[in-house]
Amino acid sequence: MFKRLMKVGIKASILTSAVYYTIDQGLWEDTDQADKIYSDIYQAVAPYVKDVPVEVPELPSLSDFAASSKLYYNQGVIATGNFFKDLPSNTASVAGDLKSTLSTLLDAPPSQENSADSTSGKS
Repeated sequence: MFKRLMKVGIKASILTSAVYYTIDQGLWEDTDQADKIYSDIYQAVAPYVKDVPVEVPELPSLSDFAASSKLYYNQGVIATGNFFKDLPSNTASVAGDLKSTLSTLLDAPPSQENSADSTSGKS
């Protein structure tokens, strides 16, 4: 139990540290700041990637990264908008399904085994 708790604690602290570091570096502020951070990382990692004897895919260029980040950001905004647009109808649909299921369960007669156990005194 303690080992599992330590494992979860370590993972949570790594995740918290990563989120704190990205916020501290300004990754979540705007795309220009994210492009600058990516450029810094690219310049720091690129010399080491060239020395690796294993076939490693080329790091994407800054312009490719900027284009794909804007594309994924826009897709996320559209998906979020669609979620909120469909939320009332989806909520009504789920509520209707839940109501019909609960009414079916509440109106169903008790099963034969349950009524036989209650009359015979078994528990």
